[in-house]
Amino acid sequence: MSFKPMVLGLWAAIFSLPAAAGGPAEAEANPASPPPARVLTVNGSATELLLRLGLEKHLVGTAYLDNPVAPDLAAAYAQIPVLAEKYPAREAALALEPDFIYGWQSAFTPQTLGAPDSWRRLGVRVFISRNSFLKPQRISNFYADLLEIGRIFNVEERARAFIRGVENDLAVIAGRLAESERRRPRVLAGEYLPNGLMLAYGQTSLLGEMLALAGGDNVFPEGAVLSAEGLAEADPEVLILVHMLKDAPGVEAHLNEIRLHPALSRLRAVKSGRIHPLPLAEAHCAGVRIPSGVRRLAGYFHPELFP
Repeated sequence: MSFKPMVLGLWAAIFSLPAAAGGPAEAEANPASPPPARVLTVNGSATELLLRLGLEKHLVGTAYLDNPVAPDLAAAYAQIPVLAEKYPAREAALALEPDFIYGWQSAFTPQTLGAPDSWRRLGVRVFISRNSFLKPQRISNFYADLLEIGRIFNVEERARAFIRGVENDLAVIAGRLAESERRRPRVLAGEYLPNGLMLAYGQTSLLGEMLALAGGDNVFPEGAVLSAEGLAEADPEVLILVHMLKDAPGVEAHLNEIRLHPALSRLRAVKSGRIHPLPLAEAHCAGVRIPSGVRRLAGYFHPELFP
């Protein structure tokens, strides 16, 4: 693991996505039309949202799980054909004859599904998650997606009820933190990059908002790409390592690498045993897992309040 601080440039390139034509507002081009009957989801967060709303019978295919689906959704998920481990090729998606595609903007590239408008010209409606192209990423964007999906599938009250549940869960966490008046620990949440650097999530990311709601103080509010030396200089009290499904087998190895690194072994987070894994499904791509992600983080930051 060799690193040096390179603040924001690469981070911005990775996470500052422009709002593309084909944003979510365009998904409901004909609100009077019947609910989609042949839906393809191309991200785990999109799949889980539809399953949470009880819409599994509308799904004819899915792709790209960031992390395993929640245990209580596993049975419903098992009934849905998995089109690809990552983003599917356009030809495979066309073979499903979908009438609705739902996922992140990153799924619609020339190498994968192609542009959203190319599907609309075929009569296929496309819905792109707001947090995949709007900055800052916010929980309110997720609420907007959820309400619009509710309208499209005629389950708006289910969507509103889910939002009330999320708000209640977050209010309980906020109330417990407010009552305790605990000091916010200095937190760095990041993920490994292929070149051995670490990407630190800033305050404009969804995880940045979740860190604050969980009672943490983000060490790098502007985001950063860090070397080992930069991470050692930051010296967070809590270190969170975000990982995807494909990276899960190596997470403990990465954590041990940090624990044994000559410079990083002296981090306050390492000395106190406060370095923890966090699934991407509860972080950057949280969606319906926002409450569980915030609750997990709150337990990492304030274990005496959230055992």
